[in-house]
Amino acid sequence: MKHALAILTVLMLCSCASIEPTPETFPPGYTGPAILEATPWSTVLVSGSTGYIYVKVMDENKNPLPGQTVTASFEPGGDDVAYFERDMGNPVTNEKGDAVFYVVGTGYQGNTKLNFRCGDASTSVYVWTRGNSPFEPPS
Repeated sequence: MKHALAILTVLMLCSCASIEPTPETFPPGYTGPAILEATPWSTVLVSGSTGYIYVKVMDENKNPLPGQTVTASFEPGGDDVAYFERDMGNPVTNEKGDAVFYVVGTGYQGNTKLNFRCGDASTSVYVWTRGNSPFEPPS
Protein backbone atom coordinates (compact mmCIF):
# COMPACT_ATOMS: atom_id res chain seq x y z
CA MET A 1 0.00 0.00 0.00
CA LYS A 2 2.84 2.39 0.89
CA HIS A 3 4.53 1.70 -2.44
CA ALA A 4 1.34 2.28 -4.41
CA LEU A 5 0.78 5.59 -2.63
CA ALA A 6 4.37 6.68 -3.32
CA ILE A 7 4.07 5.76 -7.01
CA LEU A 8 0.78 7.63 -7.35
CA THR A 9 2.30 10.71 -5.68
CA VAL A 10 5.28 10.68 -8.06
CA LEU A 11 3.03 10.23 -11.08
CA MET A 12 0.80 13.11 -10.00
CA LEU A 13 3.78 15.42 -9.44
CA CYS A 14 5.29 14.51 -12.82
CA SER A 15 2.01 15.03 -14.66
CA CYS A 16 1.61 18.50 -13.14
CA ALA A 17 5.13 19.60 -13.97
CA SER A 18 5.74 21.46 -17.19
CA ILE A 19 8.98 21.94 -19.02
CA GLU A 20 9.52 25.48 -20.20
CA PRO A 21 11.86 26.02 -23.19
CA THR A 22 14.92 28.07 -22.45
CA PRO A 23 14.34 31.53 -23.94
CA GLU A 24 16.90 32.85 -26.39
CA THR A 25 18.81 35.76 -24.94
CA PHE A 26 20.47 38.54 -26.88
CA PRO A 27 22.80 41.32 -25.74
CA PRO A 28 20.97 44.54 -24.74
CA GLY A 29 20.26 46.73 -27.78
CA TYR A 30 21.16 43.98 -30.28
CA THR A 31 19.39 44.55 -33.60
CA GLY A 32 21.40 42.32 -35.92
CA PRO A 33 20.43 38.98 -37.43
CA ALA A 34 19.18 36.74 -34.66
CA ILE A 35 16.76 34.32 -36.31
CA LEU A 36 16.82 32.57 -39.69
CA GLU A 37 13.84 30.62 -40.99
CA ALA A 38 14.12 28.62 -44.21
CA THR A 39 11.13 27.59 -46.30
CA PRO A 40 10.72 24.81 -47.23
CA TRP A 41 12.64 22.85 -44.59
CA SER A 42 13.40 20.18 -47.22
CA THR A 43 13.20 19.77 -50.98
CA VAL A 44 13.24 16.78 -53.34
CA LEU A 45 14.92 17.26 -56.72
CA VAL A 46 15.37 15.31 -59.94
CA SER A 47 18.00 15.95 -62.60
CA GLY A 48 17.71 19.54 -63.73
CA SER A 49 14.74 20.40 -61.50
CA THR A 50 14.89 23.58 -59.45
CA GLY A 51 14.09 24.00 -55.78
CA TYR A 52 13.36 27.49 -54.48
CA ILE A 53 14.49 28.15 -50.93
CA TYR A 54 13.52 31.30 -49.09
CA VAL A 55 15.52 32.37 -46.06
CA LYS A 56 13.95 34.99 -43.79
CA VAL A 57 16.36 37.04 -41.64
CA MET A 58 14.90 38.56 -38.48
CA ASP A 59 16.01 40.40 -35.35
CA GLU A 60 15.32 39.05 -31.86
CA ASN A 61 11.75 40.44 -32.00
CA LYS A 62 11.07 38.63 -35.31
CA ASN A 63 11.15 41.90 -37.28
CA PRO A 64 12.46 41.36 -40.86
CA LEU A 65 15.92 42.70 -41.63
CA PRO A 66 16.38 43.99 -45.22
CA GLY A 67 19.82 44.42 -46.80
CA GLN A 68 21.44 41.44 -45.00
CA THR A 69 23.69 39.03 -46.90
CA VAL A 70 22.96 35.34 -46.36
CA THR A 71 25.70 32.82 -47.14
CA ALA A 72 24.87 29.29 -48.19
CA SER A 73 26.96 26.15 -48.38
CA PHE A 74 26.45 22.45 -48.87
CA GLU A 75 27.81 19.90 -46.48
CA PRO A 76 30.92 18.16 -47.87
CA GLY A 77 29.98 16.11 -50.94
CA GLY A 78 26.64 17.89 -51.28
CA ASP A 79 27.53 19.37 -54.65
CA ASP A 80 27.24 15.81 -56.04
CA VAL A 81 23.50 16.00 -55.30
CA ALA A 82 22.66 19.61 -56.20
CA TYR A 83 24.20 22.95 -57.05
CA PHE A 84 23.26 26.62 -56.81
CA GLU A 85 21.95 28.33 -59.92
CA ARG A 86 24.26 31.33 -59.76
CA ASP A 87 22.39 33.51 -62.25
CA MET A 88 19.17 33.28 -60.27
CA GLY A 89 18.35 34.18 -56.71
CA ASN A 90 19.59 36.90 -54.44
CA PRO A 91 21.53 36.28 -51.22
CA VAL A 92 20.73 39.84 -50.02
CA THR A 93 17.44 40.15 -48.15
CA ASN A 94 14.63 42.26 -49.62
CA GLU A 95 12.34 44.65 -47.72
CA LYS A 96 10.52 41.63 -46.20
CA GLY A 97 13.80 40.15 -44.94
CA ASP A 98 13.78 37.34 -47.51
CA ALA A 99 16.75 36.03 -49.48
CA VAL A 100 16.02 33.61 -52.35
CA PHE A 101 18.19 30.70 -53.41
CA TYR A 102 17.70 28.37 -56.40
CA VAL A 103 19.04 24.85 -56.07
CA VAL A 104 19.23 22.50 -59.07
CA GLY A 105 19.37 18.69 -58.89
CA THR A 106 22.35 16.98 -60.55
CA GLY A 107 20.61 13.68 -61.22
CA TYR A 108 22.73 11.65 -58.82
CA GLN A 109 20.87 9.90 -56.03
CA GLY A 110 21.75 11.06 -52.56
CA ASN A 111 21.00 13.63 -49.95
CA THR A 112 22.73 16.53 -48.28
CA LYS A 113 22.13 19.42 -45.97
CA LEU A 114 22.26 23.01 -47.16
CA ASN A 115 23.44 25.41 -44.44
CA PHE A 116 22.53 29.11 -44.32
CA ARG A 117 24.19 31.74 -42.15
CA CYS A 118 23.76 35.46 -41.52
CA GLY A 119 25.76 36.93 -38.66
CA ASP A 120 25.50 34.55 -35.70
CA ALA A 121 22.18 33.07 -36.89
CA SER A 122 22.00 29.88 -38.93
CA THR A 123 19.57 27.26 -40.22
CA SER A 124 19.61 24.24 -42.54
CA VAL A 125 17.51 22.67 -45.30
CA TYR A 126 17.62 19.03 -46.33
CA VAL A 127 18.06 18.32 -50.05
CA TRP A 128 17.05 14.90 -51.38
CA THR A 129 17.18 13.52 -54.89
CA ARG A 130 14.44 11.41 -56.38
CA GLY A 131 14.79 7.81 -55.25
CA ASN A 132 16.53 8.72 -52.00
CA SER A 133 13.92 10.75 -50.14
CA PRO A 134 12.38 9.33 -46.98
CA PHE A 135 9.15 11.10 -47.98
CA GLU A 136 8.56 9.27 -51.25
CA PRO A 137 6.47 6.11 -51.57
CA PRO A 138 8.41 3.08 -52.80
CA SER A 139 8.16 2.54 -56.54
